[in-house]
Amino acid sequence: MRKLFKQIGNDIAANPILKPDLIEPFKSQGIAAVEDGTLLIRGKFKAKAGRQFGIRKAVLEGVQNAFNENGIRLVPRTVNSPGQV
Repeated sequence: MRKLFKQIGNDIAANPILKPDLIEPFKSQGIAAVEDGTLLIRGKFKAKAGRQFGIRKAVLEGVQNAFNENGIRLVPRTVNSPGQV
């Protein structure tokens, strides 16, 4: 996972449109929690104020593409409404 996140960060840092707004590249912060047998993995980057939205979109697209290319499946989170069993 760390290698995938690092590659995504490198790809974004090499993007001539996004690079000027990037302060620190996207990288993995490791496993944040384990919930219902699912690993929650956290990542971060730093961007100029107000310029994080384009970078965030590129990060999310990069993560989704990397997961698809590497056979990593996302597990949907189940949400129970009050009174639901």
